[in-house]
Amino acid sequence: MKEISEEDYIKTLRKVLETRAKQTTEKNPIKRKYKLLQYACSRGFEQDLILDILKEED
Repeated sequence: MKEISEEDYIKTLRKVLETRAKQTTEKNPIKRKYKLLQYACSRGFEQDLILDILKEED
């Protein structure tokens, strides 16, 4: 099985979060982060990486 590079993996995660953030209508920033976190986790991404990216966007 082939592995993707860490850089490509992070780029893909950022794109998934960015796309979902545009679709999310939640105004409360805490609830919004939680929804994005849950969505990305449901897609198989690791929680610590998701939280790191969400922190960068603050």
